[in-house]
Amino acid sequence: MYVGVPNNIDSFDKFENNGITVYVKKGTPSVNGTLTITVGAFLWFEKLMVEGMI
Repeated sequence: MYVGVPNNIDSFDKFENNGITVYVKKGTPSVNGTLTITVGAFLWFEKLMVEGMI
């Protein structure tokens, strides 16, 4: 996972929610074609969590 906009943006799908933008490489294998991306927090740390990626 990288922070920032990818150089070859045409190779990625873009998803936005609550001010967060996530780029997922087109064709990324997933369970039933679904990825779930959530934000988790612990103390002062925040992280993106991805479920469903094969």
